[in-house]
Parts: sequence; C-alpha cells; structure tokens
Amino acid sequence: MRKAPGEAGFSLVEVLVGLGVLGVCAMLYFQARTAAMMTSKSIEGSKVITDVNDALIAELGAIVRAIDPAVPGCLNLGAVLNGRALAKANGTARLNYTLNVLAQQWLPEGISAAERRKIASSIEKSPVLHTPSNRCRRSHLPTSPTLASDNTFYFCMNISKDSSALAQSFLSSPLSFAEVGWQLINLHTGAPLSCSDFNSVGKAAGAQVFYNVYWATSLGGEYTFKNYVNTFTVGK
Repeated sequence: MRKAPGEAGFSLVEVLVGLGVLGVCAMLYFQARTAAMMTSKSIEGSKVITDVNDALIAELGAIVRAIDPAVPGCLNLGAVLNGRALAKANGTARLNYTLNVLAQQWLPEGISAAERRKIASSIEKSPVLHTPSNRCRRSHLPTSPTLASDNTFYFCMNISKDSSALAQSFLSSPLSFAEVGWQLINLHTGAPLSCSDFNSVGKAAGAQVFYNVYWATSLGGEYTFKNYVNTFTVGK
C-alpha cells in the first residue's frame, strides 16, 4: 500500500527488501569468514611442514657430521639416531632408527589392533610409496672407510607422534617415517669422498642428502599415505 506524503514508517515491500539485503550481506560475511579461517589453517599447516622440514635438515646435517671412519659402517645408527629430538619441534617428536616401519612400537598408544591392521594393509597400496617398508629393511652403510666409491648411506627412521601438533602436520600422524640417503662429496669439485676423506679435507667436505617423509592420514576410518620429498647439501 502506498504511503501518503509525510507518512512515517516503512511499507511491507521496503521491509522485505531491507531484510533481503541484510541476508545477502550476512551470507557474504560468513563466506568470507569461512574462507579466511580455511586460509589460516592452510597457512598454519604449511608452517608446521616448513618448521619440521627445517628441523629435519638440522638433524640430518648433525647426523652426517657424526661420520666416524673408526666405526664400522662409518656411522653407528642406533647410537646416533635413537631417541633423537627434532631440533625445532616444540613437542615430543623423536627420531629412531628402524628396519621395520610397521613395528607396533612405532604406533602411538590408543591405536587399536584393527587400526594397526588397516595401516599395515594400506601402506603398500598407496601409489606414492612404492614399497618403502621393504626398502627400509635393507639399510646400507659403507663397507670401507677409505674407498671413495663406497661412500653412500641409506637408512630409515621412525618419527614419533607429537600430540600437540596440528592435524595437517605429519607429526600428528599415527605412523610417520622417513627414508634418508646421502653421498659424500667434495663441495668444491663435486668429486666423491670416502669417510676418511670426509674427516680430512676440512671445509671442502660435504654430502648431498635426500629424504622422503611418509605419513598416514585417516578419513572415514580408511588410511591413506602422503609424502614429502626434499634434497639439500650440507657441509661438515
């Protein structure tokens, strides 16, 4: 109904139009807020990956520097690795040398027997894995400390769960492990170095390191695996 000139108040149509505008504004606000929250979580998750990646680089660099030609294999993996804390991880995550990434001791408390079976059955089904659990059973260390042609290291390590980590991080996974390998090189020339050379050539000593981290994620009771690959060069 049309209002007479000077009549106060709003017509029904004006009220409905006003409510419609408010509804659209509210919808846009909540959409923007949801998008911002998702972006924030994504950034936080990426930051966790970055922090742990930095920590792994720091720890692996320290492990490379522990090479000792007087030790069989040039490195005592159990003594150097077991119980090692991630350098920049603000939590309880630990590194441990392992030949069996599926061993029950590497799964956190609270994982049921059925869940353990699901993890075990799905680990080799994931297309990103290519049987790493089998490869992990065959670590490799140099057999001679003086041969430059025998200068490669390969092993696996479990990364224990950190209950305080964000859900996006592999530190919150019920199973997380890494394959690690490196070759000793002369950083100035790129030539291979033996373990003895590594300890005698000073600042030229280094290693080309790679690692591939795998971690389980659960969705609707089904486990799948993700992975993250990185390489870096470290000096002694």
